Amino acid sequence: MALTNDFKVKNGLTVTDSISAGSCIEADSFEKHGGTSSQFLKADGSVDSSAYTTCCGDVTGIDAGTAITVTDGNTATPQVAVNSTCNSTWNAKTTCTGTVRCITTGTGIGGGTITGSGSLTVGAGTGLCAIADGLCVATACNSAWNAKTTCTGTTTSNNTQTFTNKSGCISQWTNDCGYLTSASNGTVTSVTAGAGMTQTGTSTVNPTLNVIGASGGGICVTADAICVDSTVVKTTGGQTIGPATTNFDSNICVGGKLYSGANANTLIEFGSSTIDITAASGGDLALNSTGIVINEPGNSKDFRVESDTNTHMLFVDGSANNIGINCSTPGSTLTVNGSFTATCKSFLVDNPVTGGQLKYGVVEGNEHGVTVRGSTCCGTIDLPAEWDWLVHEDSVTAQITPVGSLHTPYIVSQDNKQVVVCSNGCYNYNIYGTRKDVEPLEVNIL
Repeated sequence: MALTNDFKVKNGLTVTDSISAGSCIEADSFEKHGGTSSQFLKADGSVDSSAYTTCCGDVTGIDAGTAITVTDGNTATPQVAVNSTCNSTWNAKTTCTGTVRCITTGTGIGGGTITGSGSLTVGAGTGLCAIADGLCVATACNSAWNAKTTCTGTTTSNNTQTFTNKSGCISQWTNDCGYLTSASNGTVTSVTAGAGMTQTGTSTVNPTLNVIGASGGGICVTADAICVDSTVVKTTGGQTIGPATTNFDSNICVGGKLYSGANANTLIEFGSSTIDITAASGGDLALNSTGIVINEPGNSKDFRVESDTNTHMLFVDGSANNIGINCSTPGSTLTVNGSFTATCKSFLVDNPVTGGQLKYGVVEGNEHGVTVRGSTCCGTIDLPAEWDWLVHEDSVTAQITPVGSLHTPYIVSQDNKQVVVCSNGCYNYNIYGTRKDVEPLEVNIL
């Protein structure tokens, strides 16, 4: 049925077919044929059974945790939903600017069915994230956030919350005695002497501190102290070791000198291939790859070697330039107080004619003998006075040779004081004697 003008129904009209109207159809109510009380008629003629909440005006504020209540007896939970594609009018009314000053811990952002996490843009950059039930702080915060997160305060012993302080602030968490109580990774830059490390609670494990180099025994760490062994040699700076004896059971590397604490000029100096030992001054002993030198600067210093019973077994008199063997006061270039044995004996004599030297050997015999020779025309030859204590009197012998004329001199008597000769003229003589101040010479040594 087609209508071209306005059509009004006063007492009801039932239509089993469609009505097409070019103008307005007005009635107190419209009832869809076959419809139910839970449906409503849409403009296109279709019906909708969904439940909708009618809301008039702007929602200006909803307190956190406060629900939307229903007063018409409806048992369905009311919801507020915003379509992901909102029009400009709605967007204009939902934009909020300002500062979020406080969100109660645990309250969260609630309402409706949460299908994903949200986000909250804060001036700290990406350091803050917001979800339905909390606010979290990213581990890598910018400087603006870090500047606002410094806080001080206390926590109780039964608090199970985990605290993570900023990197580099190891001493940030302390107990009421000032001790570091949190487990931290980093460097302990200072531990007060005597303060120690203590603990409270039910733990039976003593706190420990791992120290680099402590395995050698130089640094000991207990629950109440950190001690450094004074006998451990430092690698840098000055140090006094002692007074107890310090033993080194491995190599010691010295790059320069070892000084005496009483006199810096008393030292042992090490070179690449030399060792110099000095007492008070001037290189007393020098050792190198080619030899050993004593008193290399040529100072007036004596050198002495002791034996078991002799304090001057070998002695160099530095001021007199003499050497003594078994002699403390050598009076010649070489003074020997005792005996010596040689395969042969020879002497060098400077030759003023040629500029060279003469080398003479010593007449050898089977005794420690002495001799005196001369020429005389007297009948008595007086021997040197020292022969009285030097020569055995029965060891004296004499050889005489006539001089000037033919005659036959002969010896009347001889001892260690004088030799008596019977002669009619002059003669030469050689007189020999054996020393009695030393042991007899052992000729054949087995």
